[in-house]
Amino acid sequence: MRKKEKEIRSRVEIEKILLRAKVCRIAVCGEDGPYIFPVCFGYRKNAIYFHSAFEGKKIRMMRADNRVCFEVEGETHLKKGKTACQWDMHYESVIGSGRAVFLQGMEAKKKGLDVILDQFGAGKRTYSEEELRSVSVIKIEIQRITGKRNQ
Repeated sequence: MRKKEKEIRSRVEIEKILLRAKVCRIAVCGEDGPYIFPVCFGYRKNAIYFHSAFEGKKIRMMRADNRVCFEVEGETHLKKGKTACQWDMHYESVIGSGRAVFLQGMEAKKKGLDVILDQFGAGKRTYSEEELRSVSVIKIEIQRITGKRNQ
């Protein structure tokens, strides 16, 4: 990281940002080049979970190459200045990379969906077999992660 004074070195602080965030942007790469998409997600134990349909561009790309990069942002605030060059953005963000794994089996999917719903404070939930069969649940096993803050 170029600006070391902005680096978040504490894993606990990085995880706090991950647990507060509601949207994660995931980047994949394929023959047509890079592709990024936003998802509602859940974070737990060094992994990000999200769900999707079984088909589509992002699914094809992750099946062909399961390496992904992700970004979440925490609080942001624009600080206006007297001149254009004095404006600044106060922010906190987390960027990482890892491998996308398509969860198999009803129990694995339930656990992944529970992590996503926990992120949003949802209460007790149940899933029908039909619902579980109709959705892909993807787990990103985080291999590298960094945090940055400007306040």
